[in-house]
Amino acid sequence: MLVAHGEADSFVSDQDIAHFKQEMEQAGASYQFNRYPGAKHGFTNPDADAHAGHGLDIGYQKEADERSWADMQAFLKHVFK
Repeated sequence: MLVAHGEADSFVSDQDIAHFKQEMEQAGASYQFNRYPGAKHGFTNPDADAHAGHGLDIGYQKEADERSWADMQAFLKHVFK
């Protein structure tokens, strides 16, 4: 499992992340958790900024989008080698 998380995502707390990781480890799940600095919720959606005006703490971040895409491709290449 690959998780791509924006470090500035206010929807998910550090406590939520710690709980998720603990559950994954207790279940013996194989996972990779990537955090992208400065990225908010919705960082891969180019339309996120347009929705941020509706009181949502979301935003597109090109660098994190591109990095997470490359990370996902590398992850899938490794999984399906």
